[in-house]
Amino acid sequence: MTYKIKLKAGFFKTQPYNLIISQGQIILTPQEDSGNGRLVIGESDLKSVCLIKKDLGSDEFGIVTHSGNYIGSFAPQTDLEEVRHALAKEFGNKVILQ
Repeated sequence: MTYKIKLKAGFFKTQPYNLIISQGQIILTPQEDSGNGRLVIGESDLKSVCLIKKDLGSDEFGIVTHSGNYIGSFAPQTDLEEVRHALAKEFGNKVILQ
């Protein structure tokens, strides 16, 4: 599954990425050539994924790994329940929906 996201890249800066959930990995690929490479988070590095449902605006997420944290938001048309299901299928109880 591929989802359009905005990944936080600085205090007031976000960058467009594709979030792909596949074969026990979360793959974050930049949509623009920003000099940032693709990030691959494997199941062994992943501590948790928190999905945050917002009433207004884009739903958000936080990915916590052994090597760092990633924060961002989903494109407005994203079905958060579909994302939760895809993540839970790959990572089980490491997924939290708020």
